[in-house]
Order: sequence, then structure tokens, then C-alpha cells
Amino acid sequence: MYCCGIGTLGIPYAIQQGGWISILIIILMAFMSVYANIKLIECLYHNNVSRRISITEIAYDAFGNAGSGFVNFFSNATCIGSPIVYLILSGENFKKIFEDNFDIYLGIGTWIFICGGMMCVPYVLLKTMKEASWLGIFGALTTSLVVFVVLFASLMELPNNRDKKHQIINLRNMPITLATAFFSYGGNVIYPHVEASMEHPRAWPKVLSLATSTITFFYLLIGISAYATYGEDTLSPIYKNLPAGLTVTISVVMISIHVLMALPIFLTSFALEVEDFLSINVATLALIGALSQGILLIFMPIVIWIKLFGWESIDSWKEIILVIFALMFSVIVIVTGTILATYALYLDITDPN
Repeated sequence: MYCCGIGTLGIPYAIQQGGWISILIIILMAFMSVYANIKLIECLYHNNVSRRISITEIAYDAFGNAGSGFVNFFSNATCIGSPIVYLILSGENFKKIFEDNFDIYLGIGTWIFICGGMMCVPYVLLKTMKEASWLGIFGALTTSLVVFVVLFASLMELPNNRDKKHQIINLRNMPITLATAFFSYGGNVIYPHVEASMEHPRAWPKVLSLATSTITFFYLLIGISAYATYGEDTLSPIYKNLPAGLTVTISVVMISIHVLMALPIFLTSFALEVEDFLSINVATLALIGALSQGILLIFMPIVIWIKLFGWESIDSWKEIILVIFALMFSVIVIVTGTILATYALYLDITDPN
């Protein structure tokens, strides 16, 4: 559930961009994510001799050096890029907290360095994914608190926002909804390491299904309540909509704790990949992010599985339709997300203001 934090902040805005139909998209994304990443773990055992360690290794088995290099680039981009996004978010949050409550004014860069220093302690101390897993527990608890804080605050504000406008569907902004949904369920680059650290790896399908269902439940709670209350004025992160005071402070503190605890999990996964690459036997961003999450979350696990096991291993025509739909859906999100991110990067370069 470590990936739930950023999604929690952005899902209400994603619904605002796409309209109420976005709720169905979120549920559909959850279902496809579970399916694709069950297939991902199956690929680790495809030769019935030894377990592969990472998605990079199974990409090599399926497509050779080209597949390995392709997946390795996006996998490492996610493991490094996501912590950078988290550092920026936590730095902005702590800057707001200390300016609003303690009149301490430090630049955003200073706070990012401070958060980076705080993150280094668990990263250095925790050497394996099993050791890092306890961070996810605290991260899940803090996120749960944020969800219920925003839920109750939104419901209390609802009588004062009856005039807000809502849409059933907004096709113009649907790519933003799709990209946000992909990012919100991202993080499968660490799934092979998580499954390896489990006491009962065969329980992976149940564990993944339960975790994704819980995350989706949180997303729907905060997304529906926030959009119902704030309508077209829903912002990202959602705590910008909340009335100033204790509610906002609690939300900002909790989500900052969550993202700082998620950082070492990503970096531990990256370190394990580097250790394997170097044979060490020891147990900008928006563009790369749009490509990385879109390719890694659903597209590559299914493509690799088909390459390793073949179409004939699919039991029914219904599953074949599901596979084709999931691949087409992923391609649409990859293309639209990349176009939007490239355009945003172009605007940043040509028009700094």
C-alpha cells in the first residue's frame, strides 16, 4: 500500500478532470493491475528450475538484451524518479507546515535537502525488502488517517458547496485521468522483491488482490467525497481545498510521513537491482514517469508473459479479450500521457512564466 499516498492526493483531481465516469476507470485500472502483476510473478518461475529475481531478468528471457535494456531503463527510472517526486512533495509540505505554524522560513531547496537527509537513515540501515516492509505498515496507517480526515472534512463542507458543478464525463481531460490512475497504481518494479520476501509466496495473488482492493476503496472514499463537495474547484493535492487549520496540518503531516517512508522502499528495490547487476551477493520526471508507469504497470508484464508462455496458455476466449483490451488500454495511456507530458515540458522551456 506504499503507493497509495500520492494517489490519495491526486485521485480527487483526476475525477474532477474526467468526470464521474473516472470512478469506473479507477476500478477498471485496479482490476487490470491485479491481473497483469499476477502474471508478472508467474513469469519469475517460468522455467521451473530457478526463480528469476526481477522484471529485468524475465524481460531478458523473453526478448533478449533488447528487452532487458528497455525494461531496465524504465524500471530504474521509476525507482529513482519516484523518490525525487516524493522528496519535492515532502519538502513543499514541511515548508508549508513550518511557515504557517512556527514562522520558520526556509527555502524549498533547504527543506528538500532536510527530507533527503531524513530518508538516508532508514535507507542505509535497511538492506533488504523484508527489513523495509515495516515502513509500508506505517505509511499505510498514515495514509488511512489522511483519507478519513479528508472524508470527514469534505462531508462537513458539503452543505456549503451545494452550488458546485459536476460532470458525468469530460473527454477533453480524460488523458489526465488515465495518467493519474496509472501512476496511482504504479510501483510494480518492487513486486518481485516483495514477493521474494514473503513467508508464503504462493499467497501472492490473494495478497495483491487484497492490497489493491484496499487501495481502491481508499481512492473511492476520498475521490467521491472530495469531488462531490468541491466539484469543478477540486485541486491537487486535495488538502488545498480543505479549510485552513488543524485539519490541513494533520493531512500535510501525515502524507509527508507517508512519502518519506515510501522513499526507502523504492531505493531499496533499486539497490537490489544494482547489487544483482554487479554480482554482489548481498541479500524531466513527468515524461519519464508517464512512459515508465504506463509501460511497466500493465503492458510489459502481459507482453512478457505471452512471450514466455504463449497465447495457447490462456484458458478462455474471455481472458484473451481481457488481455487484448488491457494492452490496447495501456498503449492509449502511454501515448496520451507522453504527448501531454512532452507538451507540458515544452511549455516550461518556452514559457517559464
